[in-house]
Amino acid sequence: TPPNISIKKREKGGLNLTSTVKLTNCDFEAVASVMKEYKMLNADICFYEDATIDDLVDVIEGKCVYIPAVYVMNKIDQISVEELDIINRVPHNCPVSAHHNWNLDGLLE
Repeated sequence: TPPNISIKKREKGGLNLTSTVKLTNCDFEAVASVMKEYKMLNADICFYEDATIDDLVDVIEGKCVYIPAVYVMNKIDQISVEELDIINRVPHNCPVSAHHNWNLDGLLE
């Protein structure tokens, strides 16, 4: 899904950064630097999620197409059960072992 960031250009008044969540991946200086690179010196920017600078660039450019993906983790026969539990926390993943034909039917689903 596209980043949940709102940018509204203004005639004057500089940059106004607001956020509905705590931003841990970027700060005002980084946002201002990106906006300056894109020659957007007067705008209201609102972050509705903890987005990154790359997400901000995606919103500014507006050219990104987000394609759903499935992460296939092969060679699960060579890891421990604890490591497999960690891998299962990754969203949209399918752990398989091609060598032993484990979970190949899960991949087809």
